[in-house]
Order: sequence, then C-alpha cells, then structure tokens
Amino acid sequence: TLKDSPGSMSASADRVIQDINQFKKDVRMEELLKKYPEIIEDSSKGISCISNAVNDIRRFVYISEEKFEDADINQILSEVVAELEPSFDRSVDVQLDLGPLPQIPVARKNMARTLSEIVKNSFQAIESKGIISISTSKNDSGILIHIHDTGAGIDRDELEHIFKPYFTRSSQGKKGLGLSFARSVITTHN
Repeated sequence: TLKDSPGSMSASADRVIQDINQFKKDVRMEELLKKYPEIIEDSSKGISCISNAVNDIRRFVYISEEKFEDADINQILSEVVAELEPSFDRSVDVQLDLGPLPQIPVARKNMARTLSEIVKNSFQAIESKGIISISTSKNDSGILIHIHDTGAGIDRDELEHIFKPYFTRSSQGKKGLGLSFARSVITTHN
C-alpha cells in the first residue's frame, strides 16, 4: 500500500520477483519457449478445424434461407460445367444433352452448389479415362436431371452411408459433406 515504507515496498517487489522466478522454474519456461512454435501451430490447426466446422454447419443452416426465384436449370448446369471443366483431367469428357425445360423456382446458389458437388463426385469416380454424361428432360412429375459417369461406382455396403455428413471414400482430405448437402438442397426443392 501507499502507507508502506520504501523498504517494505522493496521487500514486496522482491517477493513478487521471487514468485515470478519460481513460476518460471515450475513451468519450465525454457522448454515451453522451445515448444512455442509447435504449440502455436497446433492451436492454429485447432482454430482452423473449428472454423471449418462452423462454416460447414452454417452451409446447412442457410439452405432454407435462400429465396426461391425462377431459374433455368440448363443454364445453371452449363455454368457449373464451365466452371468445373478446367479443373478436370483432359481424359475426362463431359457431354451435355440438355432438353427444353421451363423455368422453375429454385434457390439458385444452393442448386448450383448442389449440381457442382454431384458433377465433382462423378469426376472423382473416374480413375483415368472416362465420360460424364449430363442430360435434362421434363415429365409430368417435374424436371429430371441425369448425371452418369463411367467411374467404378460405389460398393453396395457403402451406399447406405453416402448421404451421411462426413462420410467419404476419399483419402485426399475431402470432408464428405457434398452429397449430404446436395440431398438436403434437393429435398428442400421437393
């Protein structure tokens, strides 16, 4: 306190310094400082994982929040293919057979992301050379979009899991959210 004599303030400061030095010894400060870069890297990875998980959750939450507006499914498909095609291996050919369709109310961004996820899955299913065939048509019950690929297909025992969040057969760091997101969007569109 301020009423203390100068000598007692010095003794108090000495005790604080001793406590700090003892704390440094107790926590092995030198070892901690050597591991500091590793600790920061681990913390950064953890924060990144949490951020990605929050973004994944947000992605599903916002499915029902996008407004529906009349759109041309063929145009959305063409845009998706044009955006993805440069990333495809040249040995994968994309064939479009888009029939005449009426405009329908859709959540345009969600539908584009959905179609993109499905087309990307087709591309990933093809190991070397192959074809992705995309066609559209209309029938009495609505619009049909057929996306076929010449990939190996999915094992029967995995079929029941493909729409579960975080299920993936990929060893390339994929999250396994694409098809569950696509299913949610398609369900939202009836």
